[in-house]
Amino acid sequence: MDDGAQLSMNQDFQILGGTLSRVGRVETLTSGVLSGNRIHFSAGGRSFQGIVDGETIKGVGWKAHRVTAHPRSGTF
Repeated sequence: MDDGAQLSMNQDFQILGGTLSRVGRVETLTSGVLSGNRIHFSAGGRSFQGIVDGETIKGVGWKAHRVTAHPRSGTF
């Protein structure tokens, strides 16, 4: 992610799971859903929404780029 955080995600159909690591803390993703190109998840008491565009997820005030290539999981 742009702020140096690391987002690790896995996908089972439309359901997303994973972790968000930043500043030495690891938060579990909850409520992760992918619907078309729209993504939504929560981590560390914060809600994230965005649009998946190829290897990038763009949200309001945040952006993440894939750094590993696997079709159903990855690190951003």
